Amino acid sequence: MTINPVVRRFEIWVDLVGDLMSQAAPFPRDLLLDRLYETFQCSVSLNQVRVDGSFELHMRDPIAGWPTPDLDQLWLSRGPRLHPLIRWYAVSGDRAAMSIGRVPSGIVEAGCRTVVEELLLPEELSQQLALPFSYDEAGLTAFLLAQPGADFGDEDFSLARRIQPLLTLFGRHYSALEATPAGAASLGLSERELVVLDLLSRGLTAAAIGRRLSISPRTVQVHLGNVYRKLGVHDRLMAVQLFRESTGSPPQGPLRNGA
Repeated sequence: MTINPVVRRFEIWVDLVGDLMSQAAPFPRDLLLDRLYETFQCSVSLNQVRVDGSFELHMRDPIAGWPTPDLDQLWLSRGPRLHPLIRWYAVSGDRAAMSIGRVPSGIVEAGCRTVVEELLLPEELSQQLALPFSYDEAGLTAFLLAQPGADFGDEDFSLARRIQPLLTLFGRHYSALEATPAGAASLGLSERELVVLDLLSRGLTAAAIGRRLSISPRTVQVHLGNVYRKLGVHDRLMAVQLFRESTGSPPQGPLRNGA
């Protein structure tokens, strides 16, 4: 049986994100940029656009002298209205991967698409495909693929839309892990199990934990079962007590039923 090439390329990302979520390490920005480059063979960057119009850009392969001061100033003054992808995410509320060429013309101000492409053309970045990593009140953070010439093809676009939820899942896991109190590592749990137990200790139910981490309540229960086994306890109350003792965390009220 022939395996769809998109599926084959996607499975590499399933394994990668699974490995990252089981390891203790700083945020692997450079590793993710490298893997995106290997997958799509184009320019790759991580971009954060804040609500005030300011931005940060981390390119896998930086371009000397770019972006220029004039481009920085233009972006600060008109960026959120100028760039088709920023407009798309602000207006549509969608969070899936999207390319400039696929943004409906009615969403973009007249001439903006042409202006953006001309500004990016000299650096061969005129066609862009965004994979949102997080989008909240602080702004938009996205991995950005860029290439010259034609828009990204259907296979790459389909693959990007499959990978993007994995990146979001890892982002939520990493954010929750950063908030886990020091000392929890002494319990001998995996990173994923620590995150679940930390959220449980804050009074969240299995359903709420699942929503926070973009996993199902059933998966949460599987993680909790592993936690109880490793800690040698039989219920969530005992597990949370051990967690709070190891981290020095104060009690935060009774646990809710159904956790």
